[in-house]
Amino acid sequence: MHRDRFMRKSSIVPAIGNRIWRDLIHNPLHLIFSVDVLGMTSSTLASISRGFAELSTDGQFLQLRAKQVRSRRITGVGDGIIQGTEALAQGVAFGVSGVVRKPVESARQNGILGLAHGLGRAFLGFIVQPVSGALDFFSLTVDGIGASCSKCFEVFNSKTSFHRIRNPRAVHSDGILREYCEREAIGQVC
Repeated sequence: MHRDRFMRKSSIVPAIGNRIWRDLIHNPLHLIFSVDVLGMTSSTLASISRGFAELSTDGQFLQLRAKQVRSRRITGVGDGIIQGTEALAQGVAFGVSGVVRKPVESARQNGILGLAHGLGRAFLGFIVQPVSGALDFFSLTVDGIGASCSKCFEVFNSKTSFHRIRNPRAVHSDGILREYCEREAIGQVC
């Protein structure tokens, strides 16, 4: 407080609350999200996932994955988790079904050597495709968290001003809290 300046008791608590909010919560969160840590994490995970998907050399898996990447619209945590779960399930399904499908297809085309080649591709796909799906799950979940945080910051930064519904209660010198009286409240403010 400055010399010869006074604040009403009703003004002190909100001023302290606003200061605590700004110093302890808003500023650190603003710093973290202005650096876009979530965006960098999500893009790194998505790049690694794309690399694992390409290791599988399964054209059908790569086409379906690319189509889904183009059509994604994530607006919140829920969307991220749902779409991430779909990507994870797709990776596991392709990995497991490839164990049977790839050796049979390769054996039909190239005989015994094709069967050996197909078994190698099946083993690789069995490992790589679920890993790609899991990385997509984490990437999309982080995207969803980032989208939700962006919405929260838009609300917090909207600079909405609040107006009193009524004047602060008058507190008498005896310190006893009495029933609210509009006339006394107006007299205290003026």
